[in-house]
Amino acid sequence: RHLGYFDDERMAAARCDAEWVAMGKAAKNSTSAEEQAAAVAMAEAARRQPPSSSFVGVRWFKASSKWRAQIMVGGKTRHLGYFDDERMAAAAYDAESVKAGKGARNSTSAEEQAAAVAWETPSSLFGLQPRGASAYLGVSWDNKRSKWAATIRVAGKSCHIGCFRHELQAALAYDGVAMLAKTQEYVNAPLYEDALAAVMVAQEAARGAAYRASVPESVGGAAPLEAQVAFAAAWARALVPDDVDVDGVVAARAAARAA
Repeated sequence: RHLGYFDDERMAAARCDAEWVAMGKAAKNSTSAEEQAAAVAMAEAARRQPPSSSFVGVRWFKASSKWRAQIMVGGKTRHLGYFDDERMAAAAYDAESVKAGKGARNSTSAEEQAAAVAWETPSSLFGLQPRGASAYLGVSWDNKRSKWAATIRVAGKSCHIGCFRHELQAALAYDGVAMLAKTQEYVNAPLYEDALAAVMVAQEAARGAAYRASVPESVGGAAPLEAQVAFAAAWARALVPDDVDVDGVVAARAAARAA
């Protein structure tokens, strides 16, 4: 169980002791009750107030308790990965910024940038795929099926949601289960909201009421996990049908906006 991040080593030890004491065990780090209480309060305060970053393109991502690096290139947000180290996230941003001809805005060195790119932090919380395989949490490429797989962890166990033709479908399915099972918010939404909007507008124009009627009603958070998974998969495929050319629809919407 993750208990928090601390600048002071002894404070981190006190937080561990507080957890052991709560389980009826001895304080293995020999910290005092006062230190333990202070550590618990500090961790709780940090949980409520996510840390901010002074680096360009770096934000704290609560769902994974990691630093997320993103960059805007050609009017589109590009996800660069999740990092335990804030400066490494900044270096990942700089590497892409240098590649785009904008320079290292975070003043990281070429060596740091190379290390950040080579680090290949998994973009999924629960599946180990190379950085860049998918920008979405819980989504990875299934080589055997040649589809995008969605996987989530619920109550400490890995749950396979399904395999999908479109990466966007897998991201939607992950978010659907995450919300119903109340494990996370719509964590992938900031990355797919424009693409989803483009698909929905195109489908609404082409199919009208039939499209709206195809989207199933939510089973609710009280439903069994199997029902939540089945709903999320069906919901994702209804919003983004298999026969949709997602890239083509998104490109057409972008062209229309630019005109």
